[in-house]
Amino acid sequence: MNTLRNLLFAGILMVAAACETNNIFNELGTTDGSIVANVYLETFAPSLQAGITKDLEVQYWSLDDRFDYLGLWDYVTVTREYIVTVEGVEFSTSENEDFQDWTEVSTYNFDFADWDPELSAYKRSISYDIKEAYDNATAGSDELTADQYLAAAPENYLADMYSHYTSNLSRATLNELMLEYEVMTQAEFDGHYAESGFLTTDGRAAMEAGLAQIGAKELVGDSYSITSEYAITLAFRATNSTGEYNESRRSFLVF
Repeated sequence: MNTLRNLLFAGILMVAAACETNNIFNELGTTDGSIVANVYLETFAPSLQAGITKDLEVQYWSLDDRFDYLGLWDYVTVTREYIVTVEGVEFSTSENEDFQDWTEVSTYNFDFADWDPELSAYKRSISYDIKEAYDNATAGSDELTADQYLAAAPENYLADMYSHYTSNLSRATLNELMLEYEVMTQAEFDGHYAESGFLTTDGRAAMEAGLAQIGAKELVGDSYSITSEYAITLAFRATNSTGEYNESRRSFLVF
């Protein structure tokens, strides 16, 4: 899960780029030729704990020295990992989905007193409450029925699972399953293997169909779970006299 999680999170970071300097001559924001405000939200740890309040500092500046809007927004995604174990062999798959679209968290009044001559920018302290609901959570058979688990699983999950177990269960285990559930006779089972000892192309398809005939509920029993991990992107937005906002984004995982 960690490898996939890191890849997904790297994708989030790529779309969460922000200005890293307050040199207005190097980093002038433009929208349709208009010079928008410049914004810098401080960096922080890539993972933060659910239930805490994170204090942050934001800097902003504009050539017209006018700010009609200052606000903090958040965007939340969730990565869910689906795990089952059949005859001691694990199968897992993950999906990343939007959990909450961009939502305004707080707005702030502009104040000339926030000007910092050393930074040549306005500076403001803000805070963000990380909801307890975004804590990592794992739901297994104590929380979900097998039907609920399978209904929540991603598209093509069952086909991928049957393919996985056709490839990763031993011949002896597959043999036992096919005979126990009376899906195949011994002769039929043996006929799906070539002289090399490997499944033929038709044999692989027959084995996947046989597992599907047994059914996911029978195969997994109560050995299944869904783990949810949330990622949050914060954006501080500032609108100057152009009427267009510019923003600085930072993303983090919640643990």
